[in-house]
Amino acid sequence: MRHRTSCANHLDALMKKSFVLGKADILVTDASYKGPHLPQKINMKSVMSLISSFQSNVLLHMAYVERLLASFMQHATTNWTSLMNITIPKGGKLVVVGDIHGQLTDLVTIFQAFGLPSTNNIYLFNGDFIDRGPQGVEVLLILYALVMCNPSATFLNRGNHEQRYICESYSFGKEVTKKYSPEIFDVISESFKSLPLFTVINDKVLVLHGGLSNFAEVTLHELSLLPHNVEPVQLRPFSKTNPQLARELHLIECALWSDPADDIIGTQPSPRQVAVLWGPDVTETFLRTNNLSLIIRSHEPPDEGFQWHHQGQVLTLFSASNYNGCSDNKGAVGIFSDDEFSEAINSGKPPIPTIHPFYAMVFQSTAVNCQQITIEKLRKRIFINRNVLAMEFASIDWSQKGQISIPEFIEVMKKVISDHLQWEHLWKYFAVPNSDEKIAYMEFLDQHNIIPQDILWDTWADLVEERINQFLLENIGSIEEAFAFFDTDGNRQISYAEFLQTLSSFDLKLSNEQICDLFLVVDKNKDGKLDYNEFNDWLHKNFEAVKKAKWSNEQKLLLFSIVESTSIPADPSSSLASPGTGCSSHLAKLHLVFSSIDSDSDGLISPPEFFQFLKSHAPTKWAQHTESDAAVLLKSMMTKNSSAASPTISFDDFEHALRQLQLACYEKENERAFYRQIRGSIAREMCKKKVYVNRLFRQMDVDCSGTITADELKAGLKALSILLDIPLSDDQIKRLHESMDTNHDGLVSLEEFKAALLPDRL
Repeated sequence: MRHRTSCANHLDALMKKSFVLGKADILVTDASYKGPHLPQKINMKSVMSLISSFQSNVLLHMAYVERLLASFMQHATTNWTSLMNITIPKGGKLVVVGDIHGQLTDLVTIFQAFGLPSTNNIYLFNGDFIDRGPQGVEVLLILYALVMCNPSATFLNRGNHEQRYICESYSFGKEVTKKYSPEIFDVISESFKSLPLFTVINDKVLVLHGGLSNFAEVTLHELSLLPHNVEPVQLRPFSKTNPQLARELHLIECALWSDPADDIIGTQPSPRQVAVLWGPDVTETFLRTNNLSLIIRSHEPPDEGFQWHHQGQVLTLFSASNYNGCSDNKGAVGIFSDDEFSEAINSGKPPIPTIHPFYAMVFQSTAVNCQQITIEKLRKRIFINRNVLAMEFASIDWSQKGQISIPEFIEVMKKVISDHLQWEHLWKYFAVPNSDEKIAYMEFLDQHNIIPQDILWDTWADLVEERINQFLLENIGSIEEAFAFFDTDGNRQISYAEFLQTLSSFDLKLSNEQICDLFLVVDKNKDGKLDYNEFNDWLHKNFEAVKKAKWSNEQKLLLFSIVESTSIPADPSSSLASPGTGCSSHLAKLHLVFSSIDSDSDGLISPPEFFQFLKSHAPTKWAQHTESDAAVLLKSMMTKNSSAASPTISFDDFEHALRQLQLACYEKENERAFYRQIRGSIAREMCKKKVYVNRLFRQMDVDCSGTITADELKAGLKALSILLDIPLSDDQIKRLHESMDTNHDGLVSLEEFKAALLPDRL
């Protein structure tokens, strides 16, 4: 109520002041004022002068602002209603403009491309002229001046940002107060109430900012009677006890806030927490009821500046290109010509506007913060597209020196990042050429790698390197052979394309971008290729460690299989050195095998004895090994460290090493069985509670990424109160997640989720 009273008082004062000023064209005589003088009767010349001044960051004097607002308010409150009708003049055209959001550059671009408003070139601006952009005040004053210049050539619809509580929350309120005064903001807020909510073009096309409601059988007549000269938020307390007011409020809010959805029937609550999402059937009913052919709305920024919905019956137009300085979207306008409109109607077809996407110059904006936001946004786009950029750069690097020219760099950036931007001016914000005016492109990509080089990154890199080493060890054998395997053209250098193609063939579940990150790490001198030294430095340490560990485990498993396959004689005492009665079958086998290895019966196994035993039981596997290899294996089985050149192990060492291996094998199998049982228990509970797998997956996939993390699985099980026979600990839930993650990428996809819970139905 305080705002309403304040606005009314300020408006009354402004009207009185305007009356006193009369029709004098020059209101400001101060020589220090360098801005335009806006006459009482505004003409197109004065509007062009106003635009030129705003482009030079020269504000309109407060006195002219006050008179313009007073004149506009008097015209709008007298002539405009909730729903306006426009007829395209004979031989003329009508330009529909979407959100401008305070981006003066886009408004000027539109006028330069499609002409200024005139009797034969009508403009309809579909709301959200202000907020977010740096020059909302200037945009609004230009539009109000155009209305007063020729009221039959410029029409305005109200958008959701033309509400006081919205523009107070965003930037416009502060902008007006800083450039002018709080009182001017009060009057501008009051002027928003005079804006129409709907405009109908030639009785066939409805234009509104947001969209439709969930009420059936809504007519244009009902919309024309809505109380548009109000702040919708102020009606909410009264609408709770007044059904008619509640309906009117809902229709107004939907006109400002609703969004179309192609994949629903009817309406759904909007994620904006106000108005609705509406489906194609609602559009069809509304158009049929009102004998309309098309709905044009704005409110959302499509990448191309426009988007069709509902089988071509709804069109979104958005005219703020590079929205908020960081979106890289195009702007677009829709243009109806009288001839084409009439031809479509006469042939029984819906009138379709000619759509003109455009892109205003990014850095014409005077707001430095917008420029910085744009640069940061482009850096992120560079990072996201780093793999494609690396491939494109490498494909034109004819010298194979990891360098390209500035024109080549510009051409690739246009092709991959955005062809709408002036990279001829922008490139210097992102790359530094060397003394030969060349750009080292791998160094450029490394500088724009936003992955933090921290513990998490190092851990991930180590794990990936270990997986690569394991693959190479199992399939290739040595680092020299691995290098040759990567170096497909045999030139003793591994290009990025070769690196990418080879690692992709390993089926390690690495994305192209992750492979690019690895290449940037390995390519120490950033020349775009790997020589043998770089490749060896990358893999050598882990390769040898993995190789030794793998070989040692293989030999222990071989020994374990020998023990397990050993038959115990009918009279164990005849072949065992009195191991004692009551020993297990496995322990008896261990004694038997140990005795057969310990050929000199000294109670110790030496490397020669171990080597002869393994060679006789696995001649193929040990054909290339020596006693020194047997000594290494023996040393790994010792319970106490020893520096002896020729280690020996006792029966206790022997039994301990194989016991650990046996427990690991049994534990792994038991764990698999345990988690199979847990997954079965979850599936049974789902059947009891009639919970579908797809629905359960979506509920657990909190971030809607299409995969479930261990934390999401943990939260999902607790939130859904699924009753298990034994409550799972956090560690068990983590292991359950691992058992579902069959491709070991750390995430559970819908397919893996289904396979884990419904294995028989796949």
